[in-house]
Amino acid sequence: MTDARTSLEDLGVALTEAGFRVRLVVGDPPLLHVAGIGSTELGEQIGCRVNPLDGELWFQWAVLEVFLGRASDVRSGVERVKYVLQARADEEGAE
Repeated sequence: MTDARTSLEDLGVALTEAGFRVRLVVGDPPLLHVAGIGSTELGEQIGCRVNPLDGELWFQWAVLEVFLGRASDVRSGVERVKYVLQARADEEGAE
């Protein structure tokens, strides 16, 4: 099984290719800081841990501890990050 740091590095590469700014914070646990595309300063901290329901490694929103997808499916992780950051940017623009 791939470890959390390697999974976050893979997600970081894919998010960078999608235009996001990312920074891996190495610690225990490691976190990936993801900042939005363009001038928006919205960002998220993403972690990676084993989901107790299936024993698989999953990406998760670090602050909320909400699972966002299996770490083995990086592409879906990128799509979910895009969706959440776009929704947050839209909310910010509406205020």
